[in-house]
Amino acid sequence: MSATQVNGVDELHDGSPAHPFVTAVLIARDAHQPWLDATVTAVCAQTRRPDRLVIVDGSAAGRVRGTLDAMTRERADLRAPDVTVVTASHDEAFAALVDRAVQALPARSSDHVVALRTRRRARRRESHPNDRYNWLWLLHEDSAPLPTALAAQLRAAGRSERLGILGCKIHELDRPDRLVNVGIDVTTSGRHVARTHDGELDQGQHDLRRDVLAVASSGMLVRQDVYLELGGFDPAFDGDGDGLDLCWRAHLAGHAVAVIPDAVAHQDLDAAHLLRSIDGGGSRPTRRERRALSRRAGDPDRPAPHSAATLRRHRQVALARTPAWRLPFAMVWTTLTSLLLALALLLVKRPRRAAAELGQASASFGLARIFGARRRFRGRAVVSTAQLRSLFVPASVGRARAWEAFVEAVTPSGSRTAGASPASSETGPTSQDAEYLTAPRGIVARGMRHPGLWLFLALIALSAVLARRTFDTDLLSGGAGLAGGALEPSFTSASAWWHAWRDAWQGDGYGHPASSAPYLPFLAAGAWLVSVFPWTDDAASAQAALTWLFLAAPVLAGLAAYWAGRVVTRRPWPRAVVALLWGSAAPLTGAMADGRLGALVAAIMVPLTLAGLAAIARRSGGAGAVAACALAATVLVAFAPPFLPALTVLLLVIVVFGRRAAKWRALAVAVLVPLLLGHWSVEVWRHPARLVAGPGTLTQEAATDPVAMLFAHPGGPGSTPLVLGIPVLLAGLFGAVRGRSFAAARWVLVVGALASLGAAMIVPRHSFGANPGWHVWAGLPLLAFVACLLALALVAAGETTAPRTRRAARGTPLRWATAGTVLVTVGTAACAAWTSPTTTRLMRVEDPLPAIAAHEAHSARAALVLELHARADAADFTVRSREAGLPAADAGVPTMRTPAAVTRAIGSLTDATADRSDAARALREAGVAYVSATQEPGARSLELDGVDGLTPMASTAGTSLYHVDGEGAERAARVVVTDGENRTIVPVSGDHARVSTTLPAGAAARRVAVAAGPGFAEHASVTLDGHPLRHVAGDLPTYELGAAGGRLEIDPGTAWRGWRWAQLGLFGVVAFLALPFGTRKKERA
Repeated sequence: MSATQVNGVDELHDGSPAHPFVTAVLIARDAHQPWLDATVTAVCAQTRRPDRLVIVDGSAAGRVRGTLDAMTRERADLRAPDVTVVTASHDEAFAALVDRAVQALPARSSDHVVALRTRRRARRRESHPNDRYNWLWLLHEDSAPLPTALAAQLRAAGRSERLGILGCKIHELDRPDRLVNVGIDVTTSGRHVARTHDGELDQGQHDLRRDVLAVASSGMLVRQDVYLELGGFDPAFDGDGDGLDLCWRAHLAGHAVAVIPDAVAHQDLDAAHLLRSIDGGGSRPTRRERRALSRRAGDPDRPAPHSAATLRRHRQVALARTPAWRLPFAMVWTTLTSLLLALALLLVKRPRRAAAELGQASASFGLARIFGARRRFRGRAVVSTAQLRSLFVPASVGRARAWEAFVEAVTPSGSRTAGASPASSETGPTSQDAEYLTAPRGIVARGMRHPGLWLFLALIALSAVLARRTFDTDLLSGGAGLAGGALEPSFTSASAWWHAWRDAWQGDGYGHPASSAPYLPFLAAGAWLVSVFPWTDDAASAQAALTWLFLAAPVLAGLAAYWAGRVVTRRPWPRAVVALLWGSAAPLTGAMADGRLGALVAAIMVPLTLAGLAAIARRSGGAGAVAACALAATVLVAFAPPFLPALTVLLLVIVVFGRRAAKWRALAVAVLVPLLLGHWSVEVWRHPARLVAGPGTLTQEAATDPVAMLFAHPGGPGSTPLVLGIPVLLAGLFGAVRGRSFAAARWVLVVGALASLGAAMIVPRHSFGANPGWHVWAGLPLLAFVACLLALALVAAGETTAPRTRRAARGTPLRWATAGTVLVTVGTAACAAWTSPTTTRLMRVEDPLPAIAAHEAHSARAALVLELHARADAADFTVRSREAGLPAADAGVPTMRTPAAVTRAIGSLTDATADRSDAARALREAGVAYVSATQEPGARSLELDGVDGLTPMASTAGTSLYHVDGEGAERAARVVVTDGENRTIVPVSGDHARVSTTLPAGAAARRVAVAAGPGFAEHASVTLDGHPLRHVAGDLPTYELGAAGGRLEIDPGTAWRGWRWAQLGLFGVVAFLALPFGTRKKERA
């Protein structure tokens, strides 16, 4: 019998219905004095005190008794309760310690050491009838229940005799107003689906909950006869899932489990945070201290991504308690759904949660644990699981929560509303700015006021005006394309561009050895995306992709600048103005009009690269920022190699002057970019002149006026009025003068602007390793010049347009100045766009191959077309084929290697006095099926009509088409088998004589000839049944075949195979890390 003082009167607790007897069992695994002090003080401060306090000392050093004696000497109120200290093994979990303490409770007020004797846990034990009115109150050392917790639980227990277990509402220990859980919620398959959210503010929103499936072990009040009937906690789930299993079995045994929201206990979720507060807030715990304090024995009752063991045990509890007939299906369901969700979480960059799902997928493999728990409870259930269905979370809710988690992972952080987080569910104004808040507008009103929409529409209009004289509906499908200036027609497929990058023998016509053109895989990816659209011709998807890129270049560049500006400021209007100036800049329109592919892509990637550099230089930069910066820089350098020195200097600045973490991030980018560029980096190291290569990088035009350079005007086609450069200059001067913060960044931008302007004036006067008469187009450094000026303006605008209140922002002169700038910019850009197409070199073109020749080229014979161009002073030639050529002139790629026999035949065709009798035969044996002759006005006539073996086919203004005679096996073909006078055509299945076919047996003198350039045999693989064929001398690559038949395989090979695989693998990892989801840090309110 025990007594508790209520209002100064001793109330006797003799274990009767009116006066239940309560034994508080406090498990102390980590005898950290502040925890233990707080919990013991809370127990002693209960309005209805427990009749007995048993502290189980499970600490490693057994220091609880010493700690308790020190507390008793200092505080008199701790001497009154009946306190017993039980010393047990430190190696046991919370559930095991509770079971030992209940089985061997010592005499009151005496300490005891629990022997490690063998006992049968989870088995029915004998109980006394009076045990029905004895209760066990289970506490952790960090529970610290509120003073009314036990009284509230006992009041609820007195209302129903079915109640066997009652739990508390759990709050965070270091943030007492935040919820951890109000009961434990799982589906019938054991998936944890919390009805409360992490750190949710407790406003009483869950106080109506009563009947639940399970409650937290912290503050759990268990009727002693129920505990003995169940046999206590099951040893299969010690440490994780023990509380869930005990409550589940109590339900099956016919007892009720309820949570009492008026009873509040606590749980520590951040032991390191607690240690810092104890030590005065400034010290940092050591790794050993953090590990010791963060180790939580027993079920943490808060399954989370870092608590994979608990989630797995919850699954095993469900498998142990599910009906026998459903167990196999439940095992398969648990494994498959967890594996699929783990894969989805990996794709959205949630590795910890994916690991937790993988752990749950392995839950079915714990057969000994599952079947052992089922055996110990066999035949004792009086209630079926189906009757408890209302206590489980519905499966539909579980699926909805999984989908919400996936959507949250892929949603950028800026797109969520402020009220979406449960932690911010407080109502009412939170600052003095609340009086200026206005009612939310509809989606149409918000869209009409969003500057991004008006920016998009303005850039669409600019693109439409620029392309008004060349646009045609056939351009969208690839039936026609844009060409002119530095841009070549490229009527081919995405696969052809891919092989042009991958194969060891590449290029159009007779081909040439591999040369790293690092931009080709990006173009191939773009062409593949375009080919997805139903109106696009797959065979011409490459040309369609180029056309789309040139038509949409101002829109893409402007939107890239608008998005990249978020790194500097989130204010939309300054970013919109800067993006509009960037999308209508003279270097961009000049590149568009002159067909300069590299400069056009650079205009899109320069803002993104600068944003990436700013992100890695920040203190908060992470792996995602490093990957995004490396990816943007890689694309920029691949299309415009002259930017590589500038990028290197900027990274060096961050390494030298940046913070410690920023240094490592900059070094990571400096390593990743060369690796992503693959073998091209090696070539640049060996031949630095490759830095001035790239698609459309070089030009022969003279330098423009220095004044025009100052206004960011490169001259040439697409010229815009110099007045368009005035807003850019004014914006840069505004940023340089008005900026106050980001001093280091502003100095870097000012120096970068001056260096870029100087480079623009120097590069037209020096070749820097290019062929004589060629130099880098001045528009490339001018792009950098404009980017630096606009970045300066954006930095200053981000400072100036940050009003302290909404009222202060209304009617400011800066708003009116911004609006005026927008109007002036739009008007100037429109005028420039209207006038620039008059000097554009881009024009609408169709496939240069005649339809009949194109059909022959894409047939199994893969025949070639020879184009002769007669000019006033000379004649040149081009060999066209099914293979893809480069989309633009690139000085870094070697020219086609023409067989000597073809060169001799062309020489005889262009010389009317030469012997032409054997020219047609030589061309036919070299795979040429058609000859196209084009004659400029005033040029010497080629006179091909009388050449033996050439039959005129068609003639247009200035161009004549001839067919190279041949019938049957004598027709022109890329690959043939010869046996003396006999000739057999071998069907070609891919680019550059790729063959995979079965040949019958024949004569011993048979040979295979391939219409390719010199050097083909050094790179290609030619095998018969897997055995390499011997190469023999000849005008064309020729191999001894022999009499045996078999499988003939001809493959042009893969260039730098190791580099290519490593490059693709690294690119996949970097692109995955750079995706704009899954990198948001979790915020705690």
